[in-house]
Amino acid sequence: MKLRPGLSSARLAVDGTSYDPVMTGAARRTHCLLPRLASRGWQPILFVNRGAETLFKDLPGVEIVILDVPAHPGPLRSALARPAMAAHGRRLGATVFMTETPPAPVDLPFALMIHDLRAWDRPESLSLGRKWWTKRVIPKAAAKAAAILAPSEFTAAAVRRRFPHSRVVLSPNGCDHFPVAMESPAREDFLLAVGPWSRRKNLRWLLQAWSGLPGPPPLVLVGRVSDQLPPGVEVRSASDTELGELYRRAAATLCPSTYEGFGLPLAEAMAQGCPVLASDLPPHREVGGEAARYFQAGSEQDFRRQWQAMQSHPPSANELLAQASRFPWRRCAEIVDGVLREIRVS
Repeated sequence: MKLRPGLSSARLAVDGTSYDPVMTGAARRTHCLLPRLASRGWQPILFVNRGAETLFKDLPGVEIVILDVPAHPGPLRSALARPAMAAHGRRLGATVFMTETPPAPVDLPFALMIHDLRAWDRPESLSLGRKWWTKRVIPKAAAKAAAILAPSEFTAAAVRRRFPHSRVVLSPNGCDHFPVAMESPAREDFLLAVGPWSRRKNLRWLLQAWSGLPGPPPLVLVGRVSDQLPPGVEVRSASDTELGELYRRAAATLCPSTYEGFGLPLAEAMAQGCPVLASDLPPHREVGGEAARYFQAGSEQDFRRQWQAMQSHPPSANELLAQASRFPWRRCAEIVDGVLREIRVS
């Protein structure tokens, strides 16, 4: 690979040791961003735990280093991953580091990715241990980071308020990672909702609200679900190809979260021309603009009202695709590339 000017031997170390073996929004960002940084001349080194290695195999231009560390709990992962990443980083000649969850390196300049501030804004959505760990380590890492990356203006503003002396850079996620069909299939009579189903994704409320719709239409959930499900609800574990196909076929995608840092399923659905009914959150508004339909979070009555309004006046595929086109991974890579270049020479 030919390096761009000024990036000779620019080895970028990236911490992915906290990922579970499912494609969360955070893992998706890493999966899409690193090959694009490689195409811009970086030589990414991604550290992952053994359970998540299959998510990142065969990424072009990315070297994967598998560490025998658990993704959870955070303190144990930190204690084991920090010295291992430091040793491998030195051996491989890393010059810059990028991380989402500490440990932060002690000998390299680094960028810290903060997806959201749930531990402060929605502490009830986290376990006591996770909340304690996050509030303990993120402020320390933010104080040392050369830059903090945020996926939405909502998160960026929250980080600026919480850490006013930090440099915060908006680097929105992309949504153009699924192939777009040359011909869109006809919409079918089912609704789609995409996990992973943590507390803030509001699955139990969604099931109750869905059951109150006329019919109701069949509901397909993507992601592992531990709750007992009523008739008419199907759970699937979908590959990227299958998930893209579901977005293209569904009558609508439902995004009922009570809190988000970005709202990737909303963006993914629009990129496939799928109508979206989402909870009225600032990040959802940022991503969906005028193309999506919004309901008051937690209001079944408003959910039904907005569903009926969307059926009467559905958005056009062109509206949805135009809004989604505002979020290409190329743009994210350009912003992060610029930040990392500045960090490297500072």
